[in-house]
Amino acid sequence: MNVFSALKAIFKQKFQCSTETVYLKDALGRTLSKPSVASKSIPEFDTSSMDGFAVKKAALGKSKRFKILGEVPAGAITDFAIKPSECVRVYTGSRMPRNADFVVIQENTQKKEGFMLVKDFDKKNPYVRKAGLDFRKGQIISH
Repeated sequence: MNVFSALKAIFKQKFQCSTETVYLKDALGRTLSKPSVASKSIPEFDTSSMDGFAVKKAALGKSKRFKILGEVPAGAITDFAIKPSECVRVYTGSRMPRNADFVVIQENTQKKEGFMLVKDFDKKNPYVRKAGLDFRKGQIISH
């Protein structure tokens, strides 16, 4: 029997597999028995992917000095909203402040008297993980 004929014979068969509920930690090597629907977006909000300072990208190049409003530790919820001449200290996993769309990584900055000075920045990489990058609420996961 050739491969084509063998596959044809196999696919004619009706297979029935049982399902079971297992903890995620025990699910390696398994497949879903039915599609799952994401109950929330992951990440739930825009987050910093590096340690640094959250700024408005449009302000970069126009200003090299930004007033530091405060900091957002990873996992904290804050109400910072920045203006073009302001920034907020962020860490990997920190929620991005309102109006911020870019992180100047800490290696490219200097802190001086309540201000962050930009030494350099990578125009191509904003270092921001957008909300829903991994999964969006309602997304069907079938594998």
